[in-house]
Amino acid sequence: MIEVTPFFHQMAIRIMLKLGEDQKDVILSTTVVTFAVSSVVTGICFLILGKCKLGKLVGFFPRHILVGCIGGVGYFLVVTGIEVSSRIQGGIEYNRSTLAYLLEPLVFLEWTIPLILAGILVVIQHYNRSSLIVPLYFIAIFVIFHLLIFAVPSWDLQTARDFGWIFEAQASDEPWYSFYELYNPKYIDWWTITEQIPTMLALTFFGVLHVPINVPALAVTIGMDEFDVDRELIAHGISNTVSGFCGSIQNYLVYTNSVLFIRAGADSRLSGVMLAGATTVVMLVGPV
Repeated sequence: MIEVTPFFHQMAIRIMLKLGEDQKDVILSTTVVTFAVSSVVTGICFLILGKCKLGKLVGFFPRHILVGCIGGVGYFLVVTGIEVSSRIQGGIEYNRSTLAYLLEPLVFLEWTIPLILAGILVVIQHYNRSSLIVPLYFIAIFVIFHLLIFAVPSWDLQTARDFGWIFEAQASDEPWYSFYELYNPKYIDWWTITEQIPTMLALTFFGVLHVPINVPALAVTIGMDEFDVDRELIAHGISNTVSGFCGSIQNYLVYTNSVLFIRAGADSRLSGVMLAGATTVVMLVGPV
């Protein structure tokens, strides 16, 4: 949920400045509780909108605006893919120095290979719409990459990490539930949390904008003619409220993830339940 990060950053900075940088325990506990409270506030707003049948407001978004939003998301993803692949710090800047960095031999290979692989996938899907194409394609890339690593004597995983081909290995041995140690009542400054309500409301407004745009945009992409935005708002309200009371942050339908998921054949509710179960197992296993 990269879009909500600036709001979280703003709340965290304000809490730190209010409490003083020397009170680290109080800052951490107050900040995580503020994030959780903002999730509950978002959930309540979603529920109210859904119960009041305000999903009809989606009719004010013409189809060409939805298509424009889809194109904007596509552009954002391409740029983000280049940023992540080339390990650009601080994001892409449209200037000569950034271009020179991207054209360096090693960096050039790091972002062009994923771009070519993405292009190949688009071409394959144009001629074959089997739901097995997407998962098998990604699994094949993973297998081929590691086979190359082990086949070439001078290559190894650590060298690949050093040169930015794969992410760094996590070295954490803490259990998944250690996060809840931050929710210590004696370190929570409730008055400081109430001062963050304006930012919470701004974050809520930003989240509420996504559903009336993302749901119809997803429907357009997958060819679904009938959808109930009010029902989606209520579902989002429940998920955000539960998330907040579990100590977590906002959530809402993500257009790009949903399209990828559905095109991989996951077009039933059972698929979502299976994904949730698999994610739970990964959470319990942890970085190890």
